[in-house]
Amino acid sequence: MHSDLLTFKLQKDQLPGKDRISKMILKSTSVVDLIASDLLDIAKGTYTTASPEWQNGSCSDVLYISRLGIQKPLPPILIEVQLIVNEAFMQRLLQYCQIVQQLYKTYPLVLVFCTDKLSPSTLITKFKPVNNKPWMQSIICCDFWAKSCYLMSKSTLSIEEPDVSIPPLLALSTFLLEQSPTLYGHSHPHHPTIQMLYRLAKESIEVEGEKEQGFVDIVDVICSNNERLLHKVEDPLTNVPGTLKTKK
Repeated sequence: MHSDLLTFKLQKDQLPGKDRISKMILKSTSVVDLIASDLLDIAKGTYTTASPEWQNGSCSDVLYISRLGIQKPLPPILIEVQLIVNEAFMQRLLQYCQIVQQLYKTYPLVLVFCTDKLSPSTLITKFKPVNNKPWMQSIICCDFWAKSCYLMSKSTLSIEEPDVSIPPLLALSTFLLEQSPTLYGHSHPHHPTIQMLYRLAKESIEVEGEKEQGFVDIVDVICSNNERLLHKVEDPLTNVPGTLKTKK
């Protein structure tokens, strides 16, 4: 492990599970491959990200689609990171899936990371454990809107294995749901996937910081240039009678 991760700490608004950092992480190539290969058992590089903004003005969190037209039978993968999963959210999710189906002519696979709770808690009865993945639930009926709809929440992760060899998708889920600001505050700091995710978080924030600084620098240059132009306009007027009084 690189020593810079030992001292790296995410700010409160940058924690895993928060909107901005979650989208940056989930759109990275490594995580696209991680999720797609787990859900569909396919080769890396098969999926890429697509715009999750819809014509009706609504917007999902993250959308993956297959790269090549020849792979058209592969379903889109719609991902939502949601604080509270309730009936209103599920209704929105159903609408998103219908839009995806209309665009890509196939029902999507849906993956929901619930970072806080289900409300009411009895909503979990609409889901059932996934075979060989007790830490993941799938909705019992998603006919006419999704191929499958998977849920990972704090209640499902409470079944997780304490072993360091947990599968990558489970590791990703713990990263998003535990919301630890530091690598060593996480329950699996030595897991390679967890280390990769904190590395991605660090790099994403650094790139974002560089962009923000670049914008500040551009604004400074524009202001400086405008100030120089103003002085150039003012200088010839200093000897014109009455201009000094007007300037004051």
